[in-house]
Amino acid sequence: MKQDSSRALAAVIVFLVIVIVLILLFPPLAVIPIIIALLYFISYKNQNGNSSEHSSFFWFRFFPTKKVKRYLWVDDKRKKFRLPSSEHRYKIYNYSDILDFELIEDGNTVSGISLSGLVTGGLLFGKVGALLGEIKGKQSQTCSRLHVRIMFNNVHDPMALIKLIDSEVSKSSLVYQTELENAQKIISILNIIKTQNAQNSANQ
Repeated sequence: MKQDSSRALAAVIVFLVIVIVLILLFPPLAVIPIIIALLYFISYKNQNGNSSEHSSFFWFRFFPTKKVKRYLWVDDKRKKFRLPSSEHRYKIYNYSDILDFELIEDGNTVSGISLSGLVTGGLLFGKVGALLGEIKGKQSQTCSRLHVRIMFNNVHDPMALIKLIDSEVSKSSLVYQTELENAQKIISILNIIKTQNAQNSANQ
C-alpha cells in the first residue's frame, strides 16, 4: 500500500510538471492533460464510494498476471481482478471484495453448495469429468446456462455473473467441454483469492 501511494504521488508530480511545461511552451495543448484529469476525477466519483472500479478508464492501474480467456483477468501484484461488464466496459475489483462464489448450470448450483470446499478437496484439479460428475446435469443432455456467480462484500455491487454458456449446447460438444474447463480454472483462481483473504483476516 505504501509503495502504491508513492507511485501515485510520483504520478501526480509528473502530471503537474507536464501541465506547467505545456502552459509555458504550448498553452493551447495544456488543456489536454486537464481534460484527462477531469475524466479521471469523474470516473472515480462515479464509483459512489465503492471499492470496485467500474470504468475502462482505469486500465492503466491494472496489469494482468493471469487470464482465463476474456472472463477473468487477475493482477496478483496489486491484488485486483477484472470481470467483463459489457461489450466495451469492464469492472475491476479488489481481492478483498469477494465473499463467496458458485458454479451454476441451468439454475442448479454444483452440489448445492459453494465450490470452495470442492476446490479444497481437489476435485477441481483433476480431469473435467470429475467436475461433470458433480453438476446436476446428468438428467439432461444439453446445457443452456453455465455461469459463475461471485458475491461481493459491497451493498452497491453485491453480485456478478461470469457467463460462460448462455444458449443451449450439447454436453458432448466441444463448446461445453471447453467452457467447463474455463469454469474450472475460474473457480480455482477464485478459491486461491478467497484463501488469501482468509489468511489476511487471520493475520490482522
